[in-house]
Amino acid sequence: MILRADLVKSSEAVNIEHVTHTFTWVYPRQEAAVKPFYILPEFDYGIHRPDFFTPEVQSKSNLFYTDSRALFQSHSKGSVEYKVDADSTVVTHYKLLLSGYYAQEYSEGILRNPINFSKKFTPTIHKVVAPDGTYHWVIGYFLTEEEARGTQVHDAVIPNPRMVFISPTIYKVLP
Repeated sequence: MILRADLVKSSEAVNIEHVTHTFTWVYPRQEAAVKPFYILPEFDYGIHRPDFFTPEVQSKSNLFYTDSRALFQSHSKGSVEYKVDADSTVVTHYKLLLSGYYAQEYSEGILRNPINFSKKFTPTIHKVVAPDGTYHWVIGYFLTEEEARGTQVHDAVIPNPRMVFISPTIYKVLP
């Protein structure tokens, strides 16, 4: 579950206001040599990856959300459910993770020093597990290869990165 709350500071105290929750379902799925645990807010994943859920898994997911809503409706106090919009940044990010995205690969040592990179891109530094089980350090979530190649994410003089395509079943170094 994802909880959101506004903390409002007054001269005497900090108050919690406007509390929302988003139900998330944890789905372990075998993807080649690795088995990631997807933490999933509710929306139609089949739009971005039609084979993501089997009918049995979809049924389990639906049951989880139905049961969670019933439980919260009768027991939750002061929190309102926040449903993820189909055109939200959350859905856009999941679309990239499920169907694939481009990134720039650097060595771990270079990426561990965020001062090397533009502040705009440091939040996108992440470690991925390739389908063969190997780990890689990358930066960026680019929609196209051209965007990945044309974006300078580093501020320091460092070796050029390798361009890669990443999906749950592919980790491909591009020529």
